Amino acid sequence: MGEAKGDNTPLGRRLLDHLIELIKADYPDDWVRFCHLARLIERDASDDEAARRRLRVYRRYDIAGFSPSLGREVSASNELRKKFVEHFADVYRDHTWAGRAQGTLETRRLEPRQIRAGALRFDPDELVLDKGKLVIVDVRIEPAAKPEDGAIDAPLATASVEEAPAKREPVILVLKRLFPPDGLRPKGRSVKWVTSSLNKLPEFKDNPVSEDTVYRAFKDMEAALEK
Repeated sequence: MGEAKGDNTPLGRRLLDHLIELIKADYPDDWVRFCHLARLIERDASDDEAARRRLRVYRRYDIAGFSPSLGREVSASNELRKKFVEHFADVYRDHTWAGRAQGTLETRRLEPRQIRAGALRFDPDELVLDKGKLVIVDVRIEPAAKPEDGAIDAPLATASVEEAPAKREPVILVLKRLFPPDGLRPKGRSVKWVTSSLNKLPEFKDNPVSEDTVYRAFKDMEAALEK
């Protein structure tokens, strides 16, 4: 039976697809290396399918992890995978996430503090919190600026109101100064790291910016370059 490809479920895009898209963009060389290692471990799969398999078993039972002949490859791939998931959590933490507690039917907005690398599970998309006492299932990242898609849960729609672009202009000016010429986020640097760096500057020391503001500022500049 063939591997299930990444797709859009009725609940929204899979976390695994968000993760892979981000890593291909921010860590392209590491992604190629990860695919190579995954292929050595999985053997009977293509590079893409092998990489997806290695990401699916993040913090789950992994039979390949017990193979003495693949110890070096498994260790190297695990280090990269940990790096990828930590980066994913940093970049997406302040987006609008939703999910429901296992055993319940109510979909609720998740809090940023719950979006931790160690809690994430992929395909099925879950958050395992409080040492397994709380499991959030059907976890998804809500599309930005589309409140009509949040009709399932009214608080989700009201919580995703975007800041006015004018509020991001000072941030964009400083980002262009720090990362010339376009101000785009350097590869390997998370939004969390950039936000922390900005808030140490005199411009923002007394009025710190949020990770969400910085993320949207980067998106503004990317959109401007595409015009």
